[in-house]
Amino acid sequence: MPGKPHSQQFQWTLEDVEQAVQSLLNESNTNFESLIKNLSNHKDLYDLTHKIVLEGTPIGFNTVNETITKGVLYGIFKSNGKIRVQNRIYEQYIYNYLASKVETSSAVASYIFAPQFQKADGSLDLELALERFQQFIKEEYSDKDTKFLERQWRLIFLAFLRPIINGESYTFKEVQVSQERRLDVVIYQKAA
Repeated sequence: MPGKPHSQQFQWTLEDVEQAVQSLLNESNTNFESLIKNLSNHKDLYDLTHKIVLEGTPIGFNTVNETITKGVLYGIFKSNGKIRVQNRIYEQYIYNYLASKVETSSAVASYIFAPQFQKADGSLDLELALERFQQFIKEEYSDKDTKFLERQWRLIFLAFLRPIINGESYTFKEVQVSQERRLDVVIYQKAA
């Protein structure tokens, strides 16, 4: 009722926000389905989004370019002088989609059995996960893959981590890559 004081106010914590984001990203809805359908059905749009989201390539916003215009029309892009993904939720959802595609189309799964990466106290043994990732790269990729790895290493690493932490922890990656071409990965373990 207007004017009536609230007897209780909800205070959002960082954990509440993280849980809400995860819940939203795990949701199946027509908005996300449309987003992925539009990326899948338009190779030029998929490739441009891939460059922006995964490679951090800065691309000027110009609506004369039909691919950029298509991205704006489908609600994927917005302008900030450069092309940006419409919002952080879309950006994370697209990142998750691309990582999942790598995970399902490579030998990543054969290296991962999630329980082996848990310490006795139930926490993540990140050192072991990193050692296993190194082993995976050494065994699966050769010199002929160098160009591929330079562009895709972040996605391969995140695809490698996903099944290890899925359901046990929450992962967040800063998808804006700095000029040093560095990507920070933060893994947040849920409290017991």
